[in-house]
Amino acid sequence: MDESSNRDETAAPSGEATALDEALERLGQKFGFFRTLGRDHRAVYMEADEAVLDDDQSTLFVSFVQTQEDDASIADVCPLGNHLRKSRGWAQLCVLAGSESWFRAPEVYAFFDSLTDDGFFEGFDRVIFFGERMGGYAAAAYSVAAPGAVVIACSPQATLTGSLAGWDGRYREARRLDFTSRYGYAPEMVDAAREVFVFYDPYERLDAIHAALFKSDHTRMMPLRLQGPNTGAEMEVAGILDETVVAAAEGRLSAPVFYTMFRRRRAVRRYLRRLLAETEQRERTYLTAMAARAILTYMVGPQLKEAYKTASLKLEKEGRSLPPMIEPPRKAAQA
Repeated sequence: MDESSNRDETAAPSGEATALDEALERLGQKFGFFRTLGRDHRAVYMEADEAVLDDDQSTLFVSFVQTQEDDASIADVCPLGNHLRKSRGWAQLCVLAGSESWFRAPEVYAFFDSLTDDGFFEGFDRVIFFGERMGGYAAAAYSVAAPGAVVIACSPQATLTGSLAGWDGRYREARRLDFTSRYGYAPEMVDAAREVFVFYDPYERLDAIHAALFKSDHTRMMPLRLQGPNTGAEMEVAGILDETVVAAAEGRLSAPVFYTMFRRRRAVRRYLRRLLAETEQRERTYLTAMAARAILTYMVGPQLKEAYKTASLKLEKEGRSLPPMIEPPRKAAQA
């Protein structure tokens, strides 16, 4: 791609620029472009780092995130894209929202229109759209701008239009937004994608209903039990989010491949605590003993010890015992 065609050195934040705006504008001027999209949205593009390019395929990683007050750098607002650029040599386009806007703004529509008109996405061999929750909705919705892209949507909403999602009582303010105009209904916007991966926790009922609305034949449903509403963040804690994205980009992500990686969650303490609570609630004695024993390898507490002791005694009375302890993966997250 022609470097000069992608730079936008005239772009400047509307109103008073924040420290984050200034930092992103400097990066945009140096590596690609930075643009303000109305009052509430920003976009920063950084070209591929050819010094660490891992193969002969050019890849663009497009992510959608909501900024926080203390965000001050590209590593804060787009950590995954920043990591993939530094480790894999991928280009990244990060679209930022300053509020719970669901990226529903005419300026954002116009931005993606311009990228399509300029053939921006056609300059890459692979394009990945990624986001979680509100960002997951946007990743699916705006992927229509880049036919053939791969979409990775973590706990996404399909729409918040009352006539289609009146059963979702969350996000009351966002329900006033227009989800019926351009780039609107996310499940329809992914029709031109090469593959779509929807990660969600089936125990989060409303998230599961949204996920079920993604019905296209090229959509892969990836249920993650006991991970809560932030499935992308949980994958990151388990240390597999970047590997998942790379596998999807390379066309080798499947359920067996993913769930083999996802076994690392067994060493994530907060997952084990959720598992313990779930097994106790369902009176699953064997699983309760297994979960309590696993958690005790990382932390000690009277409730854990009592749960393990009680479950073990019940198993002993039933003539059952636990299998030998398996050493957890050393590199798994311990959060």
